[in-house]
Amino acid sequence: MNILIIRLSSFGDILLTTPLVRVLRKKYQNAKITYLTRKPFTAIFKNNPNIDLVIPYENSKHSQIKQELQNNNYNIIIDLQNNLRSKRLIFGLNCKKYKYQKDNLRKFLLVKYKINLFNEKILSVAEKYIKSVENLKPDSKSLEFYPDKIEQKEDKTKKCIGICPGSKHFTKSWPIEYYVEISKILINKGYDVIVLGGKDDEAVAKEILNKVPQIIWGITNNNLNELYWNMHNCDLIICNDSGLMHFACTLPNKKIIAIFGPTVKEFGFSPYNNPNAIVLENNNIKCRPCTHIGNKKCPKIHFKCMKDIQPSYVLKKIEEMINGNSMENNL
Repeated sequence: MNILIIRLSSFGDILLTTPLVRVLRKKYQNAKITYLTRKPFTAIFKNNPNIDLVIPYENSKHSQIKQELQNNNYNIIIDLQNNLRSKRLIFGLNCKKYKYQKDNLRKFLLVKYKINLFNEKILSVAEKYIKSVENLKPDSKSLEFYPDKIEQKEDKTKKCIGICPGSKHFTKSWPIEYYVEISKILINKGYDVIVLGGKDDEAVAKEILNKVPQIIWGITNNNLNELYWNMHNCDLIICNDSGLMHFACTLPNKKIIAIFGPTVKEFGFSPYNNPNAIVLENNNIKCRPCTHIGNKKCPKIHFKCMKDIQPSYVLKKIEEMINGNSMENNL
């Protein structure tokens, strides 16, 4: 059995495919499983035992990669991208094909007209990926990343809180001044605070560090192994609705506070299969959701979906989770 999985982007979406990879390997133990993704994301699968081969995709090599796929004689292709590019790549390949069916209509109705046609039980995108392939069922495990092993120091004397202020879209980011305020409060209370992320997060991290110089610098040069172990050393992680949130979910049962602004859980991007993660969101305003991917600015100007989630409230949740593991998350 020769199986190809396609998901070209983005970081968080690819992490959400790892449960499918896991259950697929369990079903087809002797299959050769190949994963096609954009070159910057190939490191996600570096040590993954469920993948035999990763093909890095580059726009400039589209024709070459298409020819390679044609030569590989796949029995099954699972197209989790399901866009024009992925369709062009597999067009003409004669094998069983499965495609991820996107919820574009339901998302549009919820965003534009606030008509909620999502089922009462909200399915994660990770589950939807799995259900796109017949006879595959989700398991109870979370997302996966397999880091290189390193020697861990055991000299930590303080509780450590990780903050992930980065996001591709302004409206999906909890305000920088709130990250600054919560960091100052936590440090004054005796916590260590480390700012986490990759190259794209440097600017916002430096802005916070300039105002709170006691923060530990945990921004990496997109080194996932280093990021993983930095997160591993945190007692709790605060993040936006972002790829970093999904990466934090690769650490089993890590305590996570995810702050959702313009997006909602119905879209399927909440922390996956982590009983120690909570989503903080403002359910008291009628303009949510205003997008399913994020905006450059708040369409209503007031940005209450984020601004109403005050640092004092987040601090309360941090201390509940550190001390008592409370799962209450309503404003």
